[in-house]
Amino acid sequence: MPQSLEKYLTLSKQEQSPPLTFRQKISIYFQSLIYGSIPFTPLEQILIDDQSFVDPIVDANQFITIDQYKISYIYIPAKDEKETVLVIHGVGGTFKQFDSFIVELIQLGYGVLAFDQPGSGDSLAPPNTKLTSEFLTKYSYKLIEKLNLFDKISIILGHSYGSQISINLLINYNNKNVFHNIKEIWLVTPPPFKERSKVDLLRTTLFHYNPWVFEAFRKIGRLNNINSPSLKFIIETDDEYLRFKQLKFNLKMNSKNFVNQRYHWIPLISNDFDKFKNVVQSNQIQLYLVDGDSDKVCKNSAELIYNYLNIGKYILFEKGGHNFLVDRSIEFAKLFQKLQGNQ
Repeated sequence: MPQSLEKYLTLSKQEQSPPLTFRQKISIYFQSLIYGSIPFTPLEQILIDDQSFVDPIVDANQFITIDQYKISYIYIPAKDEKETVLVIHGVGGTFKQFDSFIVELIQLGYGVLAFDQPGSGDSLAPPNTKLTSEFLTKYSYKLIEKLNLFDKISIILGHSYGSQISINLLINYNNKNVFHNIKEIWLVTPPPFKERSKVDLLRTTLFHYNPWVFEAFRKIGRLNNINSPSLKFIIETDDEYLRFKQLKFNLKMNSKNFVNQRYHWIPLISNDFDKFKNVVQSNQIQLYLVDGDSDKVCKNSAELIYNYLNIGKYILFEKGGHNFLVDRSIEFAKLFQKLQGNQ
């Protein structure tokens, strides 16, 4: 819990502003062009520096170097022969934003391996690294290999883009028979099962080659901090603490690496899902596909995948925005446990 929520609320109100005029928006873009970035406001700066938003258990991350990449992770062994869950975050995310969900799993006895993908959160990636899904899948595999946890992990849970990495892990490394212990895979608010639109491709290309444009775009999108449309786009809650928490992680996101991942993103196609279905069925893995009923980012994506695969179990999670692992973490952890028959 942050040390002074009242202080944050006071600053939040002071910094909120009426809708910008066209001239004010142009001014922000020019400022970003000249300086390369836009200074943080007092509220934004103290949010970034405040470590009290993350549970100490999850904040006690370790680092491991694989090739030239320094990867941040936590591993908590399971208790009483419970399952061990691999948690994979999405684009621009970090496992620390899911701390409440992870801690709830740990308290229920589950083991957890969670990590920041190279270039995200506290994990580093050298400049000019192409953050493709194949690259991120490769280093997810290498991390598990380095930690020697193939025999421990029995459940994979991918959130958003992390769902695609989860699918790739099973497809790309099925012939190595290293994931023989997997019993379940959860695809939570997965990416759209469709080709990228021309508008999305043009916008992402513009941001990729002109990062100052994306910086200005982000600044305009968060002008009203916890009441900004960009925040409401990914989280569905009236809880001010949770909105400040999500804003903190939004602010800490590395813009260049976020755009890098989006620029290199290639959606999975029917052939990929056919391979995935074959792996799931041949290994008798229980598949769960989960949509948030208020998700504005990947609306109904899990349902579309479920309808195509025609296997597994589809779940529409009530009162769930795209990041319901942040604001509905305890409720989802209880559902997660219940569906394994652990009452």
